[in-house]
Amino acid sequence: MKKHGYTGAFFCKPCSPAEQYGASCDGCALFYRSDRFDLCAEPQGQTFKAMDGSAGNQGMLMVHLFDRHCNTPICAATTHLKAKPGQANNAIRDHQVSQHAASLNFSCLIRA
Repeated sequence: MKKHGYTGAFFCKPCSPAEQYGASCDGCALFYRSDRFDLCAEPQGQTFKAMDGSAGNQGMLMVHLFDRHCNTPICAATTHLKAKPGQANNAIRDHQVSQHAASLNFSCLIRA
């Protein structure tokens, strides 16, 4: 991506199933054009809490950037939600999305 003008950030899942098979861990990645955006702070990765409050395995990545073309700060984010179909996993994803939204609201408010 670098040769195409992109800079990236990566947050590895704490217990990636891919590593069991000798592959690199999976997680969240976010890329941005380095000719347009400046990084304002270190990228922030965090895992979601499970529904019982324990540490989860999926997470999110937030990057605070400054858009030089629009002269505007932005917060870009991506997430790695629970996979697999089913009602129980839908409830887990809903819980994760709530945490993601709360983190974004808090993070963007402090940066404003």
